[in-house]
Amino acid sequence: MIEIAPKSYQRLRAVLRQPWSGIRRSVWLWLAELWDIPKHRLQAIPNRAHLKRKGIVALPPASLRQRVSGENSADMFLNKGRKCSEGLSAALRSQGREISSFQSILDFGCGCGRTFIWWDLALSTAFYGTDIDGEAIRWCQENYRWGTFSVNRPLPPLPYADDTFDLIYAVSIFTHLNEEFQFRWLEELRRVTRPAGVVLLTLHGEHVWRQLNAKLIAQVKRDGILFVVDDYWKEAFPDWYQSTFHLKEYVIENFAKYFTIVDYILRGVNGHQDILVLKKEV
Repeated sequence: MIEIAPKSYQRLRAVLRQPWSGIRRSVWLWLAELWDIPKHRLQAIPNRAHLKRKGIVALPPASLRQRVSGENSADMFLNKGRKCSEGLSAALRSQGREISSFQSILDFGCGCGRTFIWWDLALSTAFYGTDIDGEAIRWCQENYRWGTFSVNRPLPPLPYADDTFDLIYAVSIFTHLNEEFQFRWLEELRRVTRPAGVVLLTLHGEHVWRQLNAKLIAQVKRDGILFVVDDYWKEAFPDWYQSTFHLKEYVIENFAKYFTIVDYILRGVNGHQDILVLKKEV
């Protein structure tokens, strides 16, 4: 029989007061601490159960997982994707919306599906994904038959008609584009977004750029945007794909030329990247 210390008992009682989805996650984490089991191992259990319920029987190969997550661990791939979807879901709920309430959704920069495999979509939802990575898109086409996936070029246009989507999201895409590319893609995303449609973009905000050296921090503060060219992404992506950092004031001023800025959520994804909530005016 396992003896539960008074402090742990109090925590368990607090857990049981949460909504059911929160209870399940908290119980896994509580057990990990109680039995000294690595948390990511316990988290893998509900992750796999989720995939089974959705009919997903295979994960992308290690090379594709490495490309989108920076590591090829299947558990880390799943956990990061779940946290991305949770952050975006929280941003939508702050606007009174659920992912299932949208009719046509685009994952711009979907990779091999790290984020979208966590969505509980309505049966009537039309889901699309696009990415520059042809190998990742082929994987999606072969394994996620409920979506429509295509390869996009480095710059617009996208293969969609005007006013197609009522929700577009891009996780860690504008964190890798220079200023010119960003403005071109903002214009294109505005074109394919329906009037009153929602766009979610994640950015490297102050929490991230504060970790740079003093010289680079000064550049972000001076210019509002910093595009750092290095060899980190050399093996997996083209030369124009680098690392970009934003000052919040710069984002508010410049992105508002394309969309109405609804909210700016600090560290909204994984406690790391900021989320910008945009809306296309009617």
